[in-house]
Amino acid sequence: MKEIHRRLIRRQFLVLPVIKKLIALVDKVRRDLESRFSPKAGRRILWIPQPKLLGSLWIVALGCLAIIHSGRIFSAPTPSVVYVAPIEGIIDLGLAPFVQRVLNEAADAGAAAVILEINTFGGRVDAAVVIRDALLNARVKTVAFINKRAISAGALISLAAETIVIGDGGTIGAATAGADGTAWCSAPAG
Repeated sequence: MKEIHRRLIRRQFLVLPVIKKLIALVDKVRRDLESRFSPKAGRRILWIPQPKLLGSLWIVALGCLAIIHSGRIFSAPTPSVVYVAPIEGIIDLGLAPFVQRVLNEAADAGAAAVILEINTFGGRVDAAVVIRDALLNARVKTVAFINKRAISAGALISLAAETIVIGDGGTIGAATAGADGTAWCSAPAG
């Protein structure tokens, strides 16, 4: 028993007082059983075989040692926090500071992610560009959840997120600079 204890310390495992008490208890039970039921004392084991009992005690002791050492008893997993920012209706200049504030607050709080719940036909492109830039520079994982639609400026915002999730029947698209496509050309075609 002392050899196991020395090995634990040698390997730099954390030996808690609970583990020390458990090891002492198992050692005491082993000594007690050996003194009561040893052939030297002239007694016989009638109720349970000694090796089986000692083996069971060792299995229980090592199982407790493993559980306690893992730290799962003493520390619960910390829940992950996810922020949700709804982007609904017309995208206007008031939405950009809101999204920026949510992203900053989530990053400061150590959130796992920010989910943008998008349902919009679009709106102001300048506001969408500010939101897009904020998403691209975010210090937290971003997910665009397109609940129903992300059209025009909504598509631009969605494409800036790290992950895009589209719900059943959801639509994304039509993020163009102009309906006739001429805004993409620097010189007139001709």
